[in-house]
Amino acid sequence: MIRSHGEDERYHNTIIGLNYRMTDIAAVIGLNELSNMDRYLERRRHYGRILREGVEKIDGLHPQKTGEGVNHSYSYFSLVMDLEMFKCTRDLFIETLKAENIDCVVRERSIWFSDSMFSLYWRCSIVFVA
Repeated sequence: MIRSHGEDERYHNTIIGLNYRMTDIAAVIGLNELSNMDRYLERRRHYGRILREGVEKIDGLHPQKTGEGVNHSYSYFSLVMDLEMFKCTRDLFIETLKAENIDCVVRERSIWFSDSMFSLYWRCSIVFVA
């Protein structure tokens, strides 16, 4: 469990796992890459906007809402599927996307509501609502 950084299956953390194994070489490369970060993020945001605009044209698919003044990094692209609008199940939809080499997973609950995070932050006064 610790070796898998707290995951018992993909994107499901049961304990908080740590991965502090950066080498000196990785640190040097990372520091150098920081100078390219703005360019990388702008490119990702450009393609994220294109994807969002395309998905918004499909009835029954709703991309994640982004608040005013939020500058999304698009490390993930989340959406909600209205099952009544499609003639297939959610799982068949995902398998079809995977067959087209589009990686996707079902994320039924936020990491903030996982047992490991809840036990760590149960005294926190901030509540995250999905």
